[in-house]
Amino acid sequence: MGINLINFFSHPGKLLSEHLKNVAEATKLKTLFRAAEIAALFHDLGKINPNFQQKLTPNKVKGYSGHAYLSALAWFCFWQNNKELVKELIGDDPV
Repeated sequence: MGINLINFFSHPGKLLSEHLKNVAEATKLKTLFRAAEIAALFHDLGKINPNFQQKLTPNKVKGYSGHAYLSALAWFCFWQNNKELVKELIGDDPV
């Protein structure tokens, strides 16, 4: 089961999927560490928070709209369930 990121935004008018892809590509150009590239893919994933999404519209809502903790939790859950894949993706990164 997965989440289709096509319906979520990172910034007003900017798709979250495109934002994550662009940040990952920019990271790849700046470092050889695969771990950094993977982290870039997860860094804003918490923006799927419905309150955060509502915050990007003219009908802003009150309430928790943070995304950093949710992004970290998404990474942690992915890593916990895919340790071998992460190890394979990171390879010989000295991290």
